[in-house]
Amino acid sequence: MPVMETPEISRRNARGILAGILAGILPAAVALGVAELVAGFVGGQASPLVAIGETFIDATPGFVEAFAVKTFGTHDKVLLLGGLSIGLIVVAAVIGIVALRRISLGVAGIAALGAVGVAAALTRPTATPIDAVHSMAGGLAGAAAIWLLARRAAVAPPVGDPPPPTLPA
Repeated sequence: MPVMETPEISRRNARGILAGILAGILPAAVALGVAELVAGFVGGQASPLVAIGETFIDATPGFVEAFAVKTFGTHDKVLLLGGLSIGLIVVAAVIGIVALRRISLGVAGIAALGAVGVAAALTRPTATPIDAVHSMAGGLAGAAAIWLLARRAAVAPPVGDPPPPTLPA
């Protein structure tokens, strides 16, 4: 016999999923923000998102790239970066949901996103080791952020629940 969810359980599950989504997206934003900030101070070739986009373009078959340029004109890179950003948001949301169950997997997921940025930066034709510093710093900051947020979200009582009963003195 299937178990029926009450509206209260459904609301609690929805709040947990929303908390997980935010616990993933916010650290990804921290990671990108720190990476961009470090890129501004350290220099190097490009920010992590641009490096990943350029790597993606290099791996794209010529006819697909020609189609994108013909169809979108000078806006093809804006579209690519927008698509990468949306993809990052979705992946980060999933990582955040997983992190509420196992924080170590969330930390590893955000760190893996940083590693993708490092790999993309270092595979550019004129890359130097300094080009990886942006993504490394962002990945570390994002991993710390998801650890803090997921830990807090996992122990926080659901909003709107009554306080536990107390015994009379």
